[in-house]
Amino acid sequence: MQFEADGGNPNTGSINMILIRYADVLLMYAESKIELGEIDDSVYDAINEVRQRPTVEMPAITTGKSQEELRAIIRDERAVELAFEGLRLYDMNRWKIGEEKVGTVEGLYYFNTASGEWETITSGLTRTFRADRDYLWPIPQVEMEINDNITQNPNY
Repeated sequence: MQFEADGGNPNTGSINMILIRYADVLLMYAESKIELGEIDDSVYDAINEVRQRPTVEMPAITTGKSQEELRAIIRDERAVELAFEGLRLYDMNRWKIGEEKVGTVEGLYYFNTASGEWETITSGLTRTFRADRDYLWPIPQVEMEINDNITQNPNY
């Protein structure tokens, strides 16, 4: 942002808002091919293009992986690459892994120099999930009032 030009009204800034990143497109492509069972060099190329760009320089994923191995790799890659971009909930719902994520909400894992131990800060919150409801969003009441054919999703 150019503060002198845009500081008064950041909404009219000179920097375009990011709607979708190329890394997300590559990872979506790789995930789609993996789920279709169409594992070829293009899957590895897409993942490695994200991992090996100059600002990241992660080791390449080697060929010869099974569908299950690649599924685990792509899920981890999306969690790390797209962290804090607001996509994790959609990924978890698509993969139907909400039940695996219940429990204490943990945060920063750090080395406490005073105690000489690695510690995890917890928030004191407990994450809950109801598989009979939480994979779907509630339908807004106004939408059901507009169209009699629309009914509420289960358990809302």
